[in-house]
Amino acid sequence: MQKRLTLLLTALTLPAFAFNAPPADKLAFGPAAGTTLSRVWTITNEASLDDMQVSVGGKPQPMPGEMEMTQTMKTEITVSDKLVELGAGAPKVLVRTFEKLAGDGSVSMVMGPMGENSTDMSAKSELEGKKVKFTWNEEGGKFERVYDETEGDKDLLEGLVEDMDLREFLPKTEVSAGDTWKIAPAAMRAMVAPGGALALIPESAEGGMGGMSPGMDQMGDLAGMLTGDFEGEVTAEYKGIREDSKLGEIKITFEIKTSADLSEKAAELADQMPEGMSMEIQSLDMEFGWKGEATILWDVASGHVSGVEASGDQSLSVDTGMKMSMQGQEMEIETGMEMSGKVDSKLVVTRE
Repeated sequence: MQKRLTLLLTALTLPAFAFNAPPADKLAFGPAAGTTLSRVWTITNEASLDDMQVSVGGKPQPMPGEMEMTQTMKTEITVSDKLVELGAGAPKVLVRTFEKLAGDGSVSMVMGPMGENSTDMSAKSELEGKKVKFTWNEEGGKFERVYDETEGDKDLLEGLVEDMDLREFLPKTEVSAGDTWKIAPAAMRAMVAPGGALALIPESAEGGMGGMSPGMDQMGDLAGMLTGDFEGEVTAEYKGIREDSKLGEIKITFEIKTSADLSEKAAELADQMPEGMSMEIQSLDMEFGWKGEATILWDVASGHVSGVEASGDQSLSVDTGMKMSMQGQEMEIETGMEMSGKVDSKLVVTRE
């Protein structure tokens, strides 16, 4: 009798638990073939100098009075993606039009009695105005990239990344509000270098620093820096459907770092030295760290990202080794800089 009563109570209770269970949502990529998505990314990078060391011929040198330095860079990326053909959970054929690729920033320095010196910079990319077709190669397990209806430098295609929907952040199964999962640290690259290496090259540098600031024009180009392995921790939590927009909200908490050898990129600075001076960059190593939070809004009904807002504190170290020749004298100079600041990233997506 007791056993029958227990079974009866269980049968009556189970529907109540099922009724109160939070609804599960499927956050998966799956727009209709033929969909065109406009994506506008804005990345803002600000940093100021915390510490600097200089040695000449292996001997540490005192700094000439108080030194201050700040660097800012704002990058704007606008693309239009036509999803020509869809595969399982990803595009099979996508045509991307690079509508705008631009960067603007500045580097300013105050060095004791030498006073203030600043440089305003802007950057453009030869990819602007080009169309690139991404076609999934099943056998090779990667996207093949070719120009579509336009022509351009084939070398610029090598660093491009198809995924601008942040698919690496999606859960593997249906999720309910409060569910959490881990993300590979390298996925954060998509928030600071969306679309991969977009060949943003300094177009102008107005001011007095020029070649005296090796690596400064690279610091705003995070895509060029993020070439190494990533480490750290990235956690996602599903917050549920936003009532005001009917979009699924994913909260990301992250702390990552990576490093890069930019010696080859910095070698071109030798041509920017003033007359009578020459410089050979022997090494340029950078380490980038980023810690903060992000919110991803996912269009559950249409199956694509709707928007992203990420903000975090950055740490940046720059170690440079160079040979400099001036007035018949040669010097070996090593510098080390520690900087900190913020990196903010924002994406707005609309269907055309």
